[in-house]
Amino acid sequence: MKRQDLAMLLALLLFVGPRCAHIPRSGDRTTVTGAAHVGRAQDISRGCEGELIDSESHQLVGGSVSVDHDTRSGLGAGGGINIGHAEVVAATGDLPGSAPTRYMFGSTSAYLSMDSKTFGVDIGASLLLAGGDVTVAPLTTLKFGAIDRVWLELAVGPHDGYLDGEMLGLHLAGQTDDFSLRVGFGGYARPLLSRDSGIVFGTDDISLWAGVRFDASVRVTDRWALAGGFVASNTWSGWLGLKHSFGTSAAGPEPDPAAELPPAFE
Repeated sequence: MKRQDLAMLLALLLFVGPRCAHIPRSGDRTTVTGAAHVGRAQDISRGCEGELIDSESHQLVGGSVSVDHDTRSGLGAGGGINIGHAEVVAATGDLPGSAPTRYMFGSTSAYLSMDSKTFGVDIGASLLLAGGDVTVAPLTTLKFGAIDRVWLELAVGPHDGYLDGEMLGLHLAGQTDDFSLRVGFGGYARPLLSRDSGIVFGTDDISLWAGVRFDASVRVTDRWALAGGFVASNTWSGWLGLKHSFGTSAAGPEPDPAAELPPAFE
């Protein structure tokens, strides 16, 4: 096959593929979520024999606003911002006199997504800010299964900016017209402002903190849903918020394809 023919075939697959096997949605939908968060970040350094050398724990309290947009074709995009306050609540070892014990933090994140009936992918990044330091963290999620009902997720990277410490996760997710659920386990390394005033991802020496997570939302009206979740780990967290959706609901009936065709010529 000639190079030009191969390029044309790839372009055709990219253009036609999502339209031929798109996830069944009756129209575009936008969801805005506002939430309050609380959590703990912890970083530990150990010696060659596993002995404790240095440790610190930070209490995090903050809020977030995010926007997610899904289209009927299966393409989507979204992002969010969060801001909060952190305080060093426990520390061992020598603490430099210039190291802050209280500080503000913030982050912004964005992603693009594509879902078919049996596979989906999200790709994006988070920008983390604290103490004048800036760190970029990429994020990726692969989804397998009946994407409109029940599916598996393999997630890499923090998906909620500074407030999400999941570095690697395996989730089982599902949704109905009125309810959504995500449960799973993974490795966590929540960001914190270290004693040398740089952002680090808190770990147990070189190991991620093991933990389990639970996230759910319940629709209370046609447009509003109550949402929340928690992570059970040494670097734990919890959140509670409200979601507002507008646009055509995914729960609506699938439109008649014939109705979208132009009238036949007389």
